[in-house]
Amino acid sequence: MFKKIELSYTEATERKERLKRITGILSEGVYAYLKKNGLLRENSERTKRINCILEKAKEVGNQAEEEIEGENSCKTS
Repeated sequence: MFKKIELSYTEATERKERLKRITGILSEGVYAYLKKNGLLRENSERTKRINCILEKAKEVGNQAEEEIEGENSCKTS
């Protein structure tokens, strides 16, 4: 079995953009893993739990974004 390695480079200028790119790359890998292992079947209970986790993750992401913006505003002041 051959595995394909893909490399991508991102500029380190903005932390926010870099985190978005990393999140995108990781989510593609997780999706591929779940699909390959047949774990993408519809399950209403699991869907509810996943939605709850996603909401919590969004809250954490928003808090991190606010902190990043807060750091940037301190630097420009």
